[in-house]
Amino acid sequence: MKGASAVVLCCLALTGTAESAACRGQQRFDIMMCESHLCTECTLEYCTTECQKIQLDFPDCRCENWAAERVSYSGGDFEGKGVYGDVGDYSRKAVES
Repeated sequence: MKGASAVVLCCLALTGTAESAACRGQQRFDIMMCESHLCTECTLEYCTTECQKIQLDFPDCRCENWAAERVSYSGGDFEGKGVYGDVGDYSRKAVES
């Protein structure tokens, strides 16, 4: 009886830690990163910087719609990537060398 109880408790403990190790605060991350204009459509440098800060606050989280190999905000294609400047003639794609 004690052995069966111990096995059940171990299984419950393992499933709880597996979820929390994957990402603590996934719902908040989804709202702040995956569903926000700031991190999905904004091309300003400010937006990129703020989204990178959000990723630092949630290092184990990722958006469901990201490609499988993309593990972080900066690790994939995002609006404004490779662009310098916010407006005018300076908001152009960086020239690759």
